[in-house]
Amino acid sequence: MSKNASNVRVALTGSVWYEADLAAVVGTDIMDPPTPTAVDLGFTTPDGVSFSIERESEDLGAWQTKDALRILVNSEVNGCSYVLRQTERATWLAAMGGVVSVLVPAAGGDPAVYRWEPDEGKLPEGQVWIDFDDELPDSTPIRYRFGFRRAANKETVEFQLVRTDALNLPNSWQSLAPLAGGKSFYMDTNDPAFGPTTGVPVISSALPSGQAVGDSLVLTGARFTGTTAVTIDGATVTNRDVISDSQIVLVIPATVSGTAPIIVTNAAGASTAYTYAAA
Repeated sequence: MSKNASNVRVALTGSVWYEADLAAVVGTDIMDPPTPTAVDLGFTTPDGVSFSIERESEDLGAWQTKDALRILVNSEVNGCSYVLRQTERATWLAAMGGVVSVLVPAAGGDPAVYRWEPDEGKLPEGQVWIDFDDELPDSTPIRYRFGFRRAANKETVEFQLVRTDALNLPNSWQSLAPLAGGKSFYMDTNDPAFGPTTGVPVISSALPSGQAVGDSLVLTGARFTGTTAVTIDGATVTNRDVISDSQIVLVIPATVSGTAPIIVTNAAGASTAYTYAAA
């Protein structure tokens, strides 16, 4: 592994999602909502989201040595915490649990009156996801999605009513054993840096689109180190610069126009052709 500034990630923005239905099926496209009924809980405070992985372990020793033979992990607690800025039904129920009912229906132009009541002895529970997005120059947006298949909000909710700040709702989720089995906590990403470190190159984007002969083009992907050839629509690219393992800058050669497949080759072989729309 080499020093690569293009693999430094910054959580420029993101979303927190909540799904009360533990049986809701999670989709595989991380650019879409996690489930069709998942709720985006809106703005958080500038502190963003904090994650924790707490492991309780015990050393397994022996008479014959002062060093531990093994370290036994007895328990592991995964969690995340954040503070919601928006006050509405979804954010209130995620933080507080309970139920909301109509106390007085809307009538005569007057809005309805709603009542919230706690569900005593029960914590809010559901599926929780945290997305964060990073976007590098001339690159496809990169998203990380952290998911809790089953979690409970165990935060002691304290909020303050003042004229100098929003009504903030703290959330602190702790993972629980999923009802259908499997790992309680996971992460999905489209980050090319997570691809295998060996093998044929992978092209994830070619930007900007619509470039013509003599224009520059930036390829983003993985395993570009050791590139031996780049072709566009069969024409060899002689003017190219491998910036990093995930980025190549090139100049479009003569004769290229219209739909033009791009192929990058290294010692392991050729990439799958990436279809580019040239001018």
